[in-house]
Amino acid sequence: MASFTLVLGIAGTWFGTTAVWWWRNESPAVAAVGVYMALLTISTMLATAMTDPGILPRDLDPDPPYPARSPSDGDRAPMPRDLKVRTDVVTTASTPATTTANG
Repeated sequence: MASFTLVLGIAGTWFGTTAVWWWRNESPAVAAVGVYMALLTISTMLATAMTDPGILPRDLDPDPPYPARSPSDGDRAPMPRDLKVRTDVVTTASTPATTTANG
């Protein structure tokens, strides 16, 4: 939300000052390019915020299987597991880092 407000503030300031000067003293084309760039930035921000990124969701396997623990083991890594995601089967490959990041 802060980024969107910042973009609107900068664009509004530019349109109220610099774009007016370019329109009156040089060429309206420069102001038109500024309008195009501002609309492109705002529409891209809105599209990014409102759409699904298409990645696998977190916590896909909330209880992964672990190998039996022996006294010499340090951190245990979860074993791979086949998971059904919609109509496909996905083999997980968890590491302690991804388990920590996603857990």
